[in-house]
Formats: sequence, C-alpha cells, structure tokens
Amino acid sequence: MSLGGELCIFFPDFPSPDPTRPENRPPCDSDGQFLPKPPDCQIRYPLQVQLDQSADCATTVSPPNHTRDDVWYVRPDGSNVQSVVEDICRSVVQWGVPLLQKPYNSRAEQIVRRGLAKAERD
Repeated sequence: MSLGGELCIFFPDFPSPDPTRPENRPPCDSDGQFLPKPPDCQIRYPLQVQLDQSADCATTVSPPNHTRDDVWYVRPDGSNVQSVVEDICRSVVQWGVPLLQKPYNSRAEQIVRRGLAKAERD
C-alpha cells in the first residue's frame, strides 16, 4: 500500500478567474466552516518523504514509482506504519507549515500573481 498527502490553502473569498462562471463553493460543516477538498484550494503542495524507503520500494509491484518523493510505502504487514506516520508529521511540521507561511502564499500575493487584482476591485 502507498499513500501521499498535500498541504492546501483555501481562500473562501478568492475572486473567480472566470467572471462568467458562477462561484463553486465547497460544502460547510455544521458550524459554517468550509470543508474544501484539494481541488477546491487555490494553493496545493505535496508533502515530501525523507524516510529511507529503499527496502520497501524493492517489494512494490510498480517500479516506476520508486523514485517519487511524495509517496510513502506501507508494508503489507503494517510493520513500518509508525515510521511512515512519523515522517508524514515531520514533513508537515518541518517543511509544510513554513512553506505555507511564505509571503507568496498570501491571499493578496496570489491574486496579483494570477492577474486577478482587477476582478477583486470590480
């Protein structure tokens, strides 16, 4: 088995890149908080593997994926699941959170980078 993860940012009031298309809003929970899926988010980054998985990759059936740095491999008996979960947590804390806090990931910067500044003023 293998798994991957993404860190995403969703701006609920982000202007649509196509003013002729109605806004597509993700569902909300009982408190009115958005529950966006990754495709709903304006910014998405895959988590990065640092765990040495060479032994686990040798036993997988799809050799082309052995070089991917965004896929964790879990042994069929689950004997490495703790180290996989620890590496995912490490990826979020050490790599993901600082990346999401970069100025270029702010709402204002994303609007400028996507050429949507005019859409927001309208």
